[in-house]
Amino acid sequence: MDYKIKINGEEYAVNITKVIGSTAQVTINGKEIDVEVEELYINPTRTSEQVAKPVSAPAPAPAKPAEAKPAAAATSSAPAAEQKSPLPGTVFELNVANGATVSAGQAVMIVEAMKMENSIEAERAGVIEFKVNKGDAVAEGDVLFIIK
Repeated sequence: MDYKIKINGEEYAVNITKVIGSTAQVTINGKEIDVEVEELYINPTRTSEQVAKPVSAPAPAPAKPAEAKPAAAATSSAPAAEQKSPLPGTVFELNVANGATVSAGQAVMIVEAMKMENSIEAERAGVIEFKVNKGDAVAEGDVLFIIK
């Protein structure tokens, strides 16, 4: 079954080839992957259609690492903001150096879950302080970094 879906404003072409138990074999923008299915339900408006809710979504390509800037370069009167992991996985890559100044929406790290790379973006601008290292296992809700 072919679908076009939007996740955070990004459009993806999705083809679900097979669902076996809680795993769906899908092709997303030409890349074949297995997706763990959170639940299956019958859409009441289309009684013959089953809809799968994926646990995670494909991530855009990671941004190139930014050079670290002195902490004094980004002064903010706003309190520090914690960024928590949206899903369990492993820290695959840190795209910026600890202490770097980041902008809102900048991809700062990648968490790998179920063989998918999930880009984690800064929710606001500021200086980043990582609370995890590359290779660390993280649970959903663990603090990944703080932006000051």
